Amino acid sequence: MKRKIGAWFQLLVLLLGVFLPSLTSYQTTVTATEVTSEQTTSTTTSTTETSQPTGQTEAAPTASEESTTAELSKEEPVATNSEEATAPVTEAGNSTEAAPVIEQKEEAAVAETTTQSSATQKGVTSFRSMPRSAGLTDLTNVLTDVVIDATQDAQGNYVVRPNGEYDIILNFAETESLQLNNGATLSYAIPVAFQVADVANTTFDIEIKDSNGTATLSNNVFRVVNNVVYVEFNQADATNFARLSAMANVKFTVQFKGKFSSNVNEVTFNSKIRKTFTFDQTSSLTLEKEAAHVKADGKVQYTLKVTSEGDNRNVVITDTLLGSALTPNQDVTVTSNKKGVLSVTPNYSGK
Repeated sequence: MKRKIGAWFQLLVLLLGVFLPSLTSYQTTVTATEVTSEQTTSTTTSTTETSQPTGQTEAAPTASEESTTAELSKEEPVATNSEEATAPVTEAGNSTEAAPVIEQKEEAAVAETTTQSSATQKGVTSFRSMPRSAGLTDLTNVLTDVVIDATQDAQGNYVVRPNGEYDIILNFAETESLQLNNGATLSYAIPVAFQVADVANTTFDIEIKDSNGTATLSNNVFRVVNNVVYVEFNQADATNFARLSAMANVKFTVQFKGKFSSNVNEVTFNSKIRKTFTFDQTSSLTLEKEAAHVKADGKVQYTLKVTSEGDNRNVVITDTLLGSALTPNQDVTVTSNKKGVLSVTPNYSGK
């Protein structure tokens, strides 16, 4: 009997020697799985509450723990306190639900990543609150419309005469992402195909609409120098200038005259505004003559009025006086309604 018991005891020892390593390996695997699962959970505190499977319960973190977790998530999303990682091992023990927990935590981690991305996007500073010193001074990208005082054909082309002078209106407006530096001198380079004579400081108004109602910032100025428009807002009106600076949708208009080059069929004002042109090559001249007798001086004053439409060049005007009653004084002057007094050299012959 003792021999049988000893034999059974030896067989039991052998069996334990075979299965004991496998049992140890299984316990180690469970422990490693639980630790990994807890590390994932600690970085997804804000989403595990809504991502847990039905029937699974976890203690909600205190307010201070939530604050700490949120701060860690921004700077070190993977870092985890080792005490937090090992605590669930005692609670879980030999749980066979380790694999589902890992899958659930991975889903939670993905959800947390998405949440963090959205939070970062919402935190971008709005241009509405940007200091005005950081705004634009180049008006090119806030030019919203160009109006030209000329007729248009059926295709929408402006019909203009070579060297003809036309009014042009430029409309500027801020957007939420394109804000102006209201305290600086703003500028816009006029396309070279539209030539503008220098314009002295000219005042204009800007309408203000805000929570306090409506107002007008007057005596803003613009000028044109070397085909560049310069704009300055009136900072002397401190109250209305402050209201203007608080707005994110300032808009204004400037207007002046200029000429289009005859060798250009399209003018680009910015990346979004292009105007096309057709040049009217027809031309005409009309001539009117008037005479006034200045009796006190014993003279007759003649005036010749020439009207030119289109592109007329190298025009020669001849005025012939017949008879011997009048003798030219050789004091001819020529004045243009566009350029003022012109420099000419008349040719006097015959008398």
